[in-house]
Amino acid sequence: MQFHGVIAAMVTPYTDEDFAISPERIERLCDFLMSKGVHGLLPLGTTGEGPYISKAQRKDVAETVVKHVNKRVPVIIHTGMLATDDTVELSLHARNIGADAIAVMTPFFRHLEDCALSDFFVTVARAVEPLPMFVYNLPAITNNDISPELLLSLATQADNIIGIKYSSNDLIRFREYRKKMGEDFHLFIGSDEMILPALFEGANGCVSGPASAYPEVITGIYNAFVQGDAQEAARQQSLLDDLREVFKDGTLLCYFKAILQLRGVETGSVKPPLRNITEEELRILEQDLKSLNLL
Repeated sequence: MQFHGVIAAMVTPYTDEDFAISPERIERLCDFLMSKGVHGLLPLGTTGEGPYISKAQRKDVAETVVKHVNKRVPVIIHTGMLATDDTVELSLHARNIGADAIAVMTPFFRHLEDCALSDFFVTVARAVEPLPMFVYNLPAITNNDISPELLLSLATQADNIIGIKYSSNDLIRFREYRKKMGEDFHLFIGSDEMILPALFEGANGCVSGPASAYPEVITGIYNAFVQGDAQEAARQQSLLDDLREVFKDGTLLCYFKAILQLRGVETGSVKPPLRNITEEELRILEQDLKSLNLL
């Protein structure tokens, strides 16, 4: 499997009654995203409400996605949890069901020293080798950061650590990753305002929450860039920037699910304590999307 292009960070579809996982809605969402040309799927990350979902439910989601996609595009399962043993358990499950890779977010809440972060990532990677593993660095949320030096150390200790998703707008840091890790290491940007700049800095692609709602806009940036059409890539990036204002830059996950509903893809509500969209917000959202000719 090749890892490149637009990896859609999937929302997690629930039933309408009790927030049970809906396999039918998951399959419908997978089909929708693949029909729009995404290059891979990443369920159960921050966009997928991963931290709010039980281990048993996360396994159900992972199994449904992997089985339904059936190698049509790469499936990268996010398996990160606070505790190392829980993360290893979910990572082994992802390997055993045939996932193409895992992504593991830095443990969040308590700040950890580099030695503790190293032990965490290397333990998980060695437990699932040779399954490819991506480090997921989201420093603003997790209170932990992966420096270029630490990333190189991790990849040196575990050959199956093949890439990173970096969710920040620090383009200098992104450039440092590429310089430190070399051309063969997979760099994915996770900040949507930085997709086009990151591609110019050598990104292999992006992992995008908005790609779960408007995948064709995100693939429009990537495809235009690889085809050498910088003007079209910039136009699509500008459209994405307008979209980010409409859905509050992804800070309210209910907006992604509301957009999917407006597009005919039911995914249910977000799980409490996350809040659902209000009727007034939905009305304004629909109006704004129409003004952008996206409905």
